[in-house]
Amino acid sequence: NHIQIIDTLAKSYKVSRFVILFHCWIMALAKVIDQTKFCLGVPVNQRNSVSLNDSIGCYINMICVPVDQDMLSSNN
Repeated sequence: NHIQIIDTLAKSYKVSRFVILFHCWIMALAKVIDQTKFCLGVPVNQRNSVSLNDSIGCYINMICVPVDQDMLSSNN
């Protein structure tokens, strides 16, 4: 099961499943675009108040995550 493998890896590095999958995405994207420095947009949930739980609307923002050669090394 792929999810179990990802969860085991995340637990061993003490990070979330998102971090493992994000790193995989960065590695694949860097190879496809043949770049070592680029930025990725990541959505951030803005429903940080209980009063917003039942409201209708899109409460997200995007943050720009810079990627550089150090993040792409196989040691990280």
